[in-house]
Amino acid sequence: MLTYRPRDYIRKLICKRLSNFLEELERQKDFIAESRDIDFREVLVGRFGVHTPWFSQDLLDPTKSIHALGALNIYLAMLKEEEGLLDIADPVERAKSFHKHLDAHNFIANPISRQKLTALKAKAKKVLTMPHTEGIDLFLQLEKDLTPIALAFSEMAWDLEDYHQHMFDSYRGK
Repeated sequence: MLTYRPRDYIRKLICKRLSNFLEELERQKDFIAESRDIDFREVLVGRFGVHTPWFSQDLLDPTKSIHALGALNIYLAMLKEEEGLLDIADPVERAKSFHKHLDAHNFIANPISRQKLTALKAKAKKVLTMPHTEGIDLFLQLEKDLTPIALAFSEMAWDLEDYHQHMFDSYRGK
């Protein structure tokens, strides 16, 4: 006799969704980690330069630099605020608001370690054997906790890719 067990199907979907989410997060983290020696000031100027002249002014000082972790924290602090900042017409007020939000952010020294990603992947596989409600709870909790980090990694990776393309085009004289 053939039976249909929707809970097994849902468990597989949850497991697959979590696995894909964590794989993408790891891929973006690795892409950014490969660029750890890059000074992210120019990447930040491209993204946040319209909000504050701070990054552009820092470009003039070769002794200053912003590396990947600092840039990631700026993305974590500012992505939710970015659109609201664009509504502020006065550039001085916009810069003040930008720095107010940035100063309010608690610096995160290691948003997600390789060990934590490995542990989360193992947890995602356990969804297949967990009770249905526990699997959904795990899925919702991980998405809630990791979505801001994943969004920051994603936006930072896209901006870094744009920066790389700009540099390649500059070297080729385009």
